Amino acid sequence: MEEVLEALDALPRDRKCIQLFKYSFDTYRITEFPLVLLEFKDLEHLDISNTNIKVIPPEIGQLTKLRKLHLDFNEFDKLPPEIGQLTELRVLSLDHNKLRGLPDEICNLTNLCSLDCEFNKISSLPKNIGNLVNLKKLNALSNNLTTLPISLCTLPECKVDLYFNDIETLPMVFKQLTKVDYGTQRGRGLYNTYVTFQYEPPMTFQTFIAKLQRVLQ
Repeated sequence: MEEVLEALDALPRDRKCIQLFKYSFDTYRITEFPLVLLEFKDLEHLDISNTNIKVIPPEIGQLTKLRKLHLDFNEFDKLPPEIGQLTELRVLSLDHNKLRGLPDEICNLTNLCSLDCEFNKISSLPKNIGNLVNLKKLNALSNNLTTLPISLCTLPECKVDLYFNDIETLPMVFKQLTKVDYGTQRGRGLYNTYVTFQYEPPMTFQTFIAKLQRVLQ
């Protein structure tokens, strides 16, 4: 950890001298998020994977030029709401952590193209995930999902991987999503179950408007 911090301290902060577009901590066994990174205002690609970080601080929201953020293989169980301030993000990778959910503010990342959160303990996705209008890939395999937010239906071009979750039944509307893999294998492939779709009788116009309002809230 000290060696990493010393290396960072040695780097010039004046962006006229150097613009730090990418700095990788991959394989460095640090245990805390290096707050010194906040001094690099032009940082676009940050990789802090394969470490023991247990807390992602709210100050991460200050790195507003980030386009790629990799936080895989760590120990944190939540993200701060300030993650929603990183509106330039295209890629967010959170694989192999202890996340139990994603903050609603993640739905502010309207430039996001790829969201990886596989191998966590996530029980539900944010209800407004449909706000991620540029999302093309959502990898949520091996979590604890039992259902999906209806707003996901507004992203028909998004490829979604939901293998190794606990989803058994979904509203019929999800059947239109042809790029969603609902496979729910458990026990390392020893058996396979399949998602069924509930038939819903035609709704009145008033009921439709009420449901739409709930989704948009």
